[in-house]
Amino acid sequence: MKIIVCTKQVPDVEVEFHFKSDLPGIEADKMSMIINPGDEVAIEGALRLKSIYPDIEVILVSLGPPSVRESLEYGLSMGADRAVHIQDTSYTFGNPFRTAHILSKAISEIGYDMVLFGYKAVDDRLHFVGPAVAEFLNPSSGHFKRASPKEHIALLKVGG
Repeated sequence: MKIIVCTKQVPDVEVEFHFKSDLPGIEADKMSMIINPGDEVAIEGALRLKSIYPDIEVILVSLGPPSVRESLEYGLSMGADRAVHIQDTSYTFGNPFRTAHILSKAISEIGYDMVLFGYKAVDDRLHFVGPAVAEFLNPSSGHFKRASPKEHIALLKVGG
């Protein structure tokens, strides 16, 4: 069984923010970046399932610049089996619809039995990408469960 956990690299909210002087947004290259805390909880959830069912393979998937590798390496150190770093030159940060489309294509290519997302990202608080990926992946055979903020995990179950 393959469990894919989608992760997002976000600014560490415990450190100083550097804002762009000419445009809205932050200067991410000047900030400490981490795995979105909700996504880290999703990784832990997948690893708990793996501890019960050892044949589960936990695969991390993340879209972004080369710095995303650091976050993926951290997720691997938590116990994930492998990671997929998606670099798309046409991608621009801040387009959650495009993010969902790119992630869903990658997830389809990898193959999956379950896809986990953190509840929402600390940088934009949208909670859009998980439900959008669910729609792209074939909603007729899937089931999307939106978790409560207390659970911190959004779940896409397929085939059942």
